[in-house]
Order: sequence, then C-alpha cells, then structure tokens
Amino acid sequence: MAMLSRRILGVQVSADTVSKSLSVIEHKATQWLTRPLNEQKYWALFIDGTNFRIQRRGSTEKEPSLVVVGIDARNRMSILAVEPGTKDNVDTWRGVFSELIKRGLDVSSVRIVVMDGLPGLENLFSEIFPKSVTARCWVHALRNALAKAPARLRDAFKLLAQEVMYASSENQARVAFEKLKITMRQDAQRSVYCLEKDLDSLLVHYRFDKKFWRTLRTTNPIERVNKELKRRVKSMETLGERTLETLIAFTAMRLEFNWQNKAVDKINVENLLNGRKEFQTNQVESVVDSLVH
Repeated sequence: MAMLSRRILGVQVSADTVSKSLSVIEHKATQWLTRPLNEQKYWALFIDGTNFRIQRRGSTEKEPSLVVVGIDARNRMSILAVEPGTKDNVDTWRGVFSELIKRGLDVSSVRIVVMDGLPGLENLFSEIFPKSVTARCWVHALRNALAKAPARLRDAFKLLAQEVMYASSENQARVAFEKLKITMRQDAQRSVYCLEKDLDSLLVHYRFDKKFWRTLRTTNPIERVNKELKRRVKSMETLGERTLETLIAFTAMRLEFNWQNKAVDKINVENLLNGRKEFQTNQVESVVDSLVH
C-alpha cells in the first residue's frame, strides 16, 4: 500500500494509515479465496500441497495447505483454492473438490487434472471428473526415478528421460522411452519402472494442442504459488491462522492479477511461473482502479 501511494499519489503513508486501511479491505481479500466460480469454465486443474508453520496455543507445528490452480476458457490461470488439509490423504482432496463444486466449478468442463501422483487420487478424479484425464507431473516423476538410480548413472538417466519428456510427439516419446529402457537395462531397473508404471499419465499432454504441452507437463503453476507464499512467510518465525489466511489472500491476488494478463500458451507466461516478472507501475494503476471500483 505504501508503494501504491508513493508511486501513484506521491504520498508517503504512515504505518497507522496502512493498518487502518487493511482493516477495511482485509475481509474482502480473504473472501476472494472462496469466491463463486460459476462465471468461468475451467478446462484444466493443477493440484498440490505445501506446508506452513502455524502457531496454536503456544506450540508451533508444520501444517499442510492444499492448492488448486485452474486454466479457464480464455486460457488464463487462476488460483481456485488454498485450503488447510492433509495433502497425502485422498479423502481430504475429496473435500476440497466438493467445496469447489459448491462454489460453482463446472465438473463437465474439466478435461485434464495434473498432479504429483498420490495413490488413489486418479480413481477419485475419475469419479468426480468423469470427462477428464489425469496427468502426472514430470518434475515429480523424474525426481522420484532419479532417487532410485545409482549415483553414477543419474546424469545419463536424466538426459535420456528428458528426451522422453520433450519429445516432439507421443510416438517419439514412446520410442525415446524404449531407448532409455534398453540403455539402462538392469543397472537402473527400479528407476525405469518408476517412469514406466506412470508412462501413459506422463504422456497425456500430447492429446492436447501443442501450444499447451509446456504448461501441462508439470505442476509448475502450483510450485509458483507455493514458492511465492513461502517467500512471504520466510521472514516470520511463526504465524497464526488468521495472519496466514490474510497473507495467502493478498499473495494469491497479486499472482492472479499477473496471470490474468497472460494466456498460458504465450511464452512470456513462463516468466510469471518462474517469478521473473516485476510488478510494473501500469499494473499498480490497474490494481488501484480495481480496488476503487
């Protein structure tokens, strides 16, 4: 708020003014996290979880939050949910999806869900989103496979796996995987199996328009949200639940504003996913205009 006032109004505001202003807009910001979703159709969902250190009754422990990002009919990314829960529990994810549906998420519009591979989650997707396919995140899958490979073979395995990941077609990807399988033979059998068992899910993105392959290969949109939220709380030793909710709301809205200005099939959206986009003055003006109206 100090930045907005200084750049646009030429006024240096006090901490007291910021505090009073926050009391007015904080409630609206946190409400945005549970806004109705029936104004847009979302054809792709990305899901993942992250942990925050929350202070309750004198003790501090890590508590997970579940994050859902969607791509709408205009091919813009949007943060749909950041909710507390157990990220390794299928029933918790069922609750998150139920809330999204109550808020107006059109189940029939969802064509693909990208995830990190929690056991049982694919069956849940098939149940709730019958018209969608599930895609495994390449980053998570490759990390798991490399962890099972002998240290001396990891670099070679990674190069061969990347040939599969970045192949020019699904057929070429399967040919590249056979090359990996033959080259590694019995020396990295567990790593090969780690990719092979999920190969169909890892190649699902080839069913979609080529301009979306880069976006649908990984859960990078979620990773960007998690990275930005953790950067905001890094300077805090601990924080309470209400403070975390407020922090998440304002951080999510800032990410949302940037994402809504870039379609996912544009190459410069990668800057937003990797955090290289600065908050420019013209964007600040648009934010102020949105808040005023």
